[in-house]
Amino acid sequence: MTQRLQYIDALKGVAILLVVLGHSLQNFDPDLEWLPSRAIYAFHMPLFMFVSGFVSWKVCKWASVKKRAVQLLIPFFFSIVLAWFVNYWGFWSAEELIYHANKVIIQPDLGLWFLWALFFISIIFVASRKAALAFKKWLKTRELPTEICVVAVVAGLLNIVEIATGLKTYGYHWIAWYFIFFSFGAYWRQIDSLLSRKAQWRMLFASLIIFIPCALSFRMHNQAPLFYRWVNLGSLGIVAFRLFVGAVGCILFYLLLKMFEAKTQIYSMLAKIGGVTLGIYFLHFFFIHFYREITPGWSEWIEALLCFFFTLACTLPLISILTRFGITRILCLGLPFKPRRPEPEIKPENKDSIG
Repeated sequence: MTQRLQYIDALKGVAILLVVLGHSLQNFDPDLEWLPSRAIYAFHMPLFMFVSGFVSWKVCKWASVKKRAVQLLIPFFFSIVLAWFVNYWGFWSAEELIYHANKVIIQPDLGLWFLWALFFISIIFVASRKAALAFKKWLKTRELPTEICVVAVVAGLLNIVEIATGLKTYGYHWIAWYFIFFSFGAYWRQIDSLLSRKAQWRMLFASLIIFIPCALSFRMHNQAPLFYRWVNLGSLGIVAFRLFVGAVGCILFYLLLKMFEAKTQIYSMLAKIGGVTLGIYFLHFFFIHFYREITPGWSEWIEALLCFFFTLACTLPLISILTRFGITRILCLGLPFKPRRPEPEIKPENKDSIG
């Protein structure tokens, strides 16, 4: 059984808090022009994919796809049904539900697209690793370099197709784009293990210095970054900049949580939040939209922060309730019907029995 890394759980906690904060800001800044909005959207979803890849570094069997289908697709499709009931209250019909579901599948952006994209990214990643193993045996090369090369080629081909065709149906553009960050997270685990503590500190400070001006210049919706006023690098330059900012943000926050890991109450709280990221992602949209309906109409900055705290205050207790029932564990949280029993701790009888 793989031991959980607290700093990775804490990193997941930071990532989901940034997602909720980003969507709360977007609720009052739909064009994402506020500086905090642009800074968060510069890296928060790449960070989520990075962490997903980091914890999937050993996954190379097709059996993992079945697990991912339960964990990701069931909440994705159930959220479609739930959103339909909420949004079309009193106007329900089977035909409308089928139409709504088909619309979300074609455009996953209208639903929980992250779950949809992550499922297909996982499939492509396993297929790429299987192909790499075949190439390794055929060429008699080292496993890790061959694997990285094959995955890099797959990532490149996916994005070349997207750039050349502009294909966005079925969330293809998200799958192609975030496959890069997922793969980066998977192989960063190998790279990080080779770095000394001193090198990690240097990389932390370097990524911080680089990330701040890049995040300040970032703009959403594939718009040219602010520095294009003085230096225009073309449309491919925009893509390269977005990729660079996302990667630097991933490294920065990974190293921040790892290097400052401590047994404090705040750190433990982040780790606990990181353990229920899927549940928060599943539920938070409903409360953000609900807050929009009951907003008292104060300053937009204050409203955005209140929306953030309101959403967390409603979501976290509800998750603890949903985990108690098998059906809601599967449908809303992607968890097994029954919680796994902790393995009994076996105490050695004497020192010689410790391996």
